[in-house]
Amino acid sequence: RFLTGISERMDEQREFLLISQLSGEVVEFLEFADMIRRHHQLSLIQPTEPWREAKGLEQAYRWYERVKRMEEILTRHSVRLIR
Repeated sequence: RFLTGISERMDEQREFLLISQLSGEVVEFLEFADMIRRHHQLSLIQPTEPWREAKGLEQAYRWYERVKRMEEILTRHSVRLIR
C-alpha cells in the first residue's frame, strides 16, 4: 500500500526495483504489480537459487518448481526479472 500510494503521487514515470524471494501469494504480487505498472516500470530482483536454503531435497524441489512457475507468470505479466 505504501509503494502504490507513492507511485500514484508521482508525476513522472519512474522505475521501481523490488527485492524479494516471492514467498507470498503470486496473485497479491500481481495486483501490486498492476497498480505500479499503470504509471511506472517495475523490476523484480530476486535470489537466483533460493531453494538452496531448503532443509531437504524434497523441499528444495518444491521450492524450485514454485519459483519457476512464478517467474513464468510474472514474465507473462510484463514484470522484468533481474537475477
